Amino acid sequence: MKKILSSVIIISMCLALVSCSGSTGNSSGEDIEIAKPDCADISTETYEDNALTMTVPSGWTVETYGSMGEYSIRCFDPADKSRQIFCYGCLSPILKSKEAKEWYRQYSQATGGGYGSDLFAPAVVLSSGRATDIFKKFDKLTEYVNTIGSQYSNFKYPVMDSFKVIEEIPYSTPMASYAKDEGCIRATFDSEEGIFSEGLFAATLVDAGSYEYFGADTMPLAVYCATGVSASAEDFLIMQDMLLECVNSISFKDSFVQQANAYSNSVTAASLNYAAQVNSAMDSYMQSWENRQITNDRIAEKQSDAILGYDRLYDSSTGETYRAETGWYEMYDADRGSYSNTDIYMVEDDAMYDKAYSGTIMYK
Repeated sequence: MKKILSSVIIISMCLALVSCSGSTGNSSGEDIEIAKPDCADISTETYEDNALTMTVPSGWTVETYGSMGEYSIRCFDPADKSRQIFCYGCLSPILKSKEAKEWYRQYSQATGGGYGSDLFAPAVVLSSGRATDIFKKFDKLTEYVNTIGSQYSNFKYPVMDSFKVIEEIPYSTPMASYAKDEGCIRATFDSEEGIFSEGLFAATLVDAGSYEYFGADTMPLAVYCATGVSASAEDFLIMQDMLLECVNSISFKDSFVQQANAYSNSVTAASLNYAAQVNSAMDSYMQSWENRQITNDRIAEKQSDAILGYDRLYDSSTGETYRAETGWYEMYDADRGSYSNTDIYMVEDDAMYDKAYSGTIMYK
């Protein structure tokens, strides 16, 4: 009889253990609703035109303009323009100073726009001499191209207001030997819709020399391969790999390369092979991203959470991280026993910011 009772007790204990395995709280408690980021599973497709092929996110708008060495492409999500990829082959003319701009204005006025001065007078000024400062001038570039010809009358560069650099990343391309400056940066900005956004940007600034008139250096600058990827600050860590893979997928067609090289050779002996120029810039761009400081990733994620009003949480049973509106965790922690999952805690280890969050806990 004792053996029978012992067996029953052991079996009962085993059943109890089995029934409890995997349980993380009150099985009849309130479920925690978690919304998966809508950008987590974006599909891609191949874009192709007469110049190149490129992988782009499905459903995004693709805009191109220019030809030869000035060929440029931008693709963006029409529902959220903070999500974007762009590469501008050559931005020129860029003036070195306000004095140069004033000289061109007076010369254009005196000659009725002679000798192309009407194209230089309204050009953008980049007096800092820093390549990446061009991204702060996109609004001025839009104003400029809209004034120089009907073919560009509706063209717009990305809106990136309140542009702020949060990290400078080492960057070098084969153009470095004759570049005035090169740079790769991580920055935040407000998109066209006012969305607080984050991105990675790179550019090369070339100075062909000097040509002084009345104390002003009137020789223009040119910015090559002004490239960027971005998304809302809350989505960038999730989307960054996909965006960078799209940038790195740019492949120019042989026929376009031959035409672009012939054009470049006729314009300036300093120009490199166009395809090699762009592809090497893409390689440097990717390498710079891989070499970025992880500590700055964490700082950026914390900053994003703070600005958007979120706490970063994690599930101790799965290791997944989540976001929740500030205040949700205090409510949950005060009564965690009433929830079906009692394993949610505030993130204390900064390393947990290194991976994308799995979802947002909905505040009920």
